[in-house]
Amino acid sequence: MLFPALCQRKSGKISVEKDKLDFSYDDTQEVISILYSDLRVSSGGENQPILIFSSSQNPELTISTPSLDIIDHLSHRGFDAIHSTASRIRSRHTWRYSIMAICASILIVAFLILPFLASRFPDAWLDRLLSPETEYTLFHKIDEATSFNDDPLVDSQTPAVSKLQSLVDFIKSKSPSIQNFKIDVRISESQEVNAAAYPGCILVVNAGLIAHAESIEEIAGIVGHELGHIERRHVIKSLGSSLGLIFGALIVGSIAGSDAAAWMMKGLNFTQLKYSRDYEREADESAARYLHSAGISTDGLIKFLGRLSRVDLPAIFSIASTHPISAERVLNLRQISASLGDLPEPATLPVKLDDLR
Repeated sequence: MLFPALCQRKSGKISVEKDKLDFSYDDTQEVISILYSDLRVSSGGENQPILIFSSSQNPELTISTPSLDIIDHLSHRGFDAIHSTASRIRSRHTWRYSIMAICASILIVAFLILPFLASRFPDAWLDRLLSPETEYTLFHKIDEATSFNDDPLVDSQTPAVSKLQSLVDFIKSKSPSIQNFKIDVRISESQEVNAAAYPGCILVVNAGLIAHAESIEEIAGIVGHELGHIERRHVIKSLGSSLGLIFGALIVGSIAGSDAAAWMMKGLNFTQLKYSRDYEREADESAARYLHSAGISTDGLIKFLGRLSRVDLPAIFSIASTHPISAERVLNLRQISASLGDLPEPATLPVKLDDLR
């Protein structure tokens, strides 16, 4: 490629002669020669290395080529200046490949290793690193600064909130494994049929879920399920693996640019999907144990999940996306309930469904 005065571009062929470099145009018979004594060489190119030749006698004349084979030919002709340029090109490519290897390693760690380790982190170790009491204190401070839940909350002093707290406390009182967790119960004004556990042992039930529930046993089942997430530290484990992905995206973004980081973040939800399904199954198992210990039938939870597993649910049932529903999950819950045997004694719940509305 020829760039005379950067005003004209023409293609042609480069030939390495004994004492000069010749460039012949494709469309004419004209040949431009640069003696090795006048030849200057440099490198350029972002994604592909380019050799750039110029003449000290005619600085406006520039010849460039992506072919690096010419390096060996010039070297054989005794043009020693080519060696330093070749070294720069090799060094540049070695650095580029090193960056690619680092980015690949970060992707592997962030997408595969960190989520796996976070999901398999022993609860005993996690309790020592971040006890439920510390989690409650730390994340409540964060929640005060920036609320985890964007929807407005029902006033905590209203009877409905205190009644829901009574239901949670009743279930907790029958299960020693969850009694060490201080649960902050809230009702969101959102009409989406959903409930969620947040960092800091915060349990939020949407008004929409309460409105669509058909019995207090269904509410108890959903509450038990979210308590299962809290006891098994699923929220903290998910947060830890997500932070690993975010940290990895920041590093990749600083090395490879914002587009690479954006594509990495797009994969976050797909990476978390498997682990969230495992967590749902574990939370169901915990819920069945809590309900059985409290003398509450799991039929309410099973019935509620059965309704959610039907096709063509309205978009308002967002719980179906955050808590994946399947026939297998419902069957699994039935099997767990059967393995627990008959209820020790049917409970008289301290709350009625109308108390929450």
